[in-house]
Formats: sequence, structure tokens, C-alpha cells
Amino acid sequence: MGGPGARKSGSGVGERSLGQLLESLRCDLLVLRVRAGRDKTVAMKNCALLGIALLLAGCGSGGSDSAGSAGSALKGVAYDNSPQHCDDLNTLGLAWYYNWSAKSECSGGPEYVPQIWGSWQKLNWVPTPAKAVESGPKALLGFNEPDGADQANLTVDEALALWPDFEQPGVLLGSPATAQQVWEEAFMAGVAAKGLRVDFIAMHWYGWDAGSCNNVTSLESKIKWAEQWQRPIWITEWSCRLQPADVVQKFYTDALVMFKAHPLVQRYAWFLSRSDKDFANATLLDQAGAPSALGHEYISAPSHR
Repeated sequence: MGGPGARKSGSGVGERSLGQLLESLRCDLLVLRVRAGRDKTVAMKNCALLGIALLLAGCGSGGSDSAGSAGSALKGVAYDNSPQHCDDLNTLGLAWYYNWSAKSECSGGPEYVPQIWGSWQKLNWVPTPAKAVESGPKALLGFNEPDGADQANLTVDEALALWPDFEQPGVLLGSPATAQQVWEEAFMAGVAAKGLRVDFIAMHWYGWDAGSCNNVTSLESKIKWAEQWQRPIWITEWSCRLQPADVVQKFYTDALVMFKAHPLVQRYAWFLSRSDKDFANATLLDQAGAPSALGHEYISAPSHR
């Protein structure tokens, strides 16, 4: 979901802390694919050196964001970029957020992660990846549902042709997040074949039909699917549509427990801080900014791992 109507949007990268650079290298090594054994010796040497460096720098899963530990952030939100609702980001006690765009209307607050929503060659409001990371973000999200005609609307070949421009030094790179699995599988096969870089998998999941949020089975199945690439997973959109509010609240609580059984799940972002219509019972805050019952659960949940 998410679209331009909702702004669901080396060189040029600012200086980064030692922690940020180490985190980038750490995530790369976590998901290192040893291709035909040719880089096995180098990988083992880098792992040994990195282990020492992480201890010296105080980075890792227990590190603070100020030390540049991108992996420690957990709870976020997919935000609709309304400047009048920027306080929502602090109310919800978030570690991070994104808004389907490459810049935010909100200043300060939790970590902001930009996204290249679609092709900058087709859409004049989408910047190049180099431009999107000029402010020095830790991570960059790839295309939004490129398999959707009303979303980024790209073929796998078009996305792969653009992907080398995403590989900005020192910035963690998330895969495109798709509505259907087939497109993502073909894209990741192309990434492997062409030796391109993807540091983490971005995925979407919705409980779309009645009963789909009665338990976390479907969501967990999607996570298991994403685990095939052995990279950290960011759930960048998830919610429950047309479900009773108490069912949604229990679903969220049960999902947090389930995530602990899947250590590759690194971050999540609920779909919108304020929802209405089909997602009214999944809103975190009402239209006045007061927390719903689900919102209180969300606020009390840990923001970091």
C-alpha cells in the first residue's frame, strides 16, 4: 500500500560515526553469501576483525542509537507525512519511522529512514538515491510495491537496472517491499546473479480478510518466507483491515511474542499512526491524537531490541 497521493516518496554522504560504519559492515557480514568459495578467507578475516572492533566501539545489539547501532532500533511507524501530526512520532515512543518519501516534514524525534518510492527516471518527484542520502541516514528503503500498477509499477528487469545506484557507501540498503511474493523472488534471484547488494529484506503484510488477524500464523508464514534470503527483516507495513479492535490488539501483542522466535526480524513499522475507514479499528491514535487501546499497547512496547 502507500502511494504518491499519501506520499507513501560515496559522494554526497555525510560523515558517519565509527559505530554507523561498523553496523553497516556487521549487517553485511550477517548475511554474507560465500560465492563459490572465492571470498571465504576474506570473509573469515573480516569477521574476526569486526568482532574486535565491535567490542572496542561498544556497538552491537545492545548499543545505543547515538553510537550508530542501526540494529538496536525496533519499533517504528509508516507515517503519512502530515506536518500537523509530527507529535505522533514522539507520543508513540518510536525508535524510527519512514513516510514513503525521501524527506520528512518533521524535524527531530526518532530516526528517519528515507525511501526511493519509485523510478526517478519516470517520476520527477522521486530523487536519486545519492540525493536521498545526502543528509546522512543510516538506511535507505527500496521501491514501494513495484509489482503494483498503482504503486511503483516496475518490472524486475527495470528495478535491477536501477539498483546499482542504490548502493551508496555506508548506508544499509533495504529490498523493494512487494505485495506479492513472485516479484520479490525474481528480484532477489537477479540480485544474486548480478552480484548486487541488499542488506535487509523489507516486507509488507496485511490481515485483509475476516479472521486473518485471529492469530499470527499468516504473518509468521510471511516472515518464514522472507527468511530464505538470510538477511535481517524489516516489516515496513503491517496492519489488520476490518477486524474487531480487541482482535487487533491481541494480534499485535501475540506478534511481538512471535517475533522473538525469529531473530532476523530487526524492525517493524505499523501502517499509519492515525487510521480510519477500513483500518479504523487498527488505529494507534484517534483523530485528536489520543491513544487507542491498541495505541497504549504500542506505546508500552519496547522501542529497541
